[in-house]
Amino acid sequence: MIAIDPNAAPTDATAVDPATVAAEATPEPEITEADGMLAAIAAEEAPKEEVTAAEAAKPDEEAKTEAVDPDAEITAEAETYGLKGKANERFREMAGEIKQQGQELTPIREAMAKAGITDVADLPRQFTLAQQGQEMVQLVMDTGASPEQYGMTLEYMGAINAAMGGDAAAGERAWTMFMAEGVSLAKVLGKEMPGVHDPLSEHADLQADVEAGDLTRARALELASVRQREATRTAADTHRNQVKTQTDAQATQTAAETKARTDLNALGEELSAADPHFQAKLPQLIELRDLVRKAFPPEQWATELRARYVRIPAPVAAAPKLPAPGPVRANGPLPTMAPTFATPLDAMMAGIEAAS
Repeated sequence: MIAIDPNAAPTDATAVDPATVAAEATPEPEITEADGMLAAIAAEEAPKEEVTAAEAAKPDEEAKTEAVDPDAEITAEAETYGLKGKANERFREMAGEIKQQGQELTPIREAMAKAGITDVADLPRQFTLAQQGQEMVQLVMDTGASPEQYGMTLEYMGAINAAMGGDAAAGERAWTMFMAEGVSLAKVLGKEMPGVHDPLSEHADLQADVEAGDLTRARALELASVRQREATRTAADTHRNQVKTQTDAQATQTAAETKARTDLNALGEELSAADPHFQAKLPQLIELRDLVRKAFPPEQWATELRARYVRIPAPVAAAPKLPAPGPVRANGPLPTMAPTFATPLDAMMAGIEAAS
């Protein structure tokens, strides 16, 4: 490596001025695409004509004229009425309040426009329609019908009306829907639909009694209907109990999880305040929390997490950084090198002088 002394003067006539060398040695900054775009924007925003000293010395009247007065309209209107003093102040105050109210109503006007309401006078009708719609939805919900059933009902009524108007295809659809519902209702009630459904086919004992002459068919059908209604009632009660059990279990589970989350948050605050290494242990704590939530019921989350947190070891402190080792030096005085002599006589003389 060649060391260059910046204080050394040129040694020959071809030496170059240091400032020139530094200017030539300094690399030109690389102009990126972003720099070029910024330069173009700055060029566009730069004033096109140089402002003369006379123009700069002009009073700032034009700037004052161009300043926007937020209450210019109110001021102009007050001047039109020739209001002065307190009347002018009161007028400006009332006009300002009206203007502010108009600004507050702007979001409401925008919402009305999005809803297709162009006139405030139409709001009562819209409120009435919304109320009727809510009442209609509530009526449907009160019937216990599902959205699918309600849709089928509308489709059935449409098919019926179209069939009455001469649409045979719509009539076939209505008949198919009618028969499907009729069979389902006949089975629930134990009713007979000749050629379609025979309730006795589901009660072999009643069918046998009719064939043996022990029961009339009418009596057998009556008994079959009673049995079917009882079975339907039992099935409905069972379904309601199952739904209630599921709902209660879900509510209990939700309440337990809510309490468990509260307990976990309290545990986190407690550990954070008590353990100086809490932040260092936090990643492991989060992993343990996820494992505990999967393996244990909610009421045990906080207890199990606490028991596992105490097993997380404290982080090991980093060893202090030692300085780089230097050369080894002896504690005592450095040994003196023995002198050398050209002849034995010189050695002897040196010994005498040292002893004297």
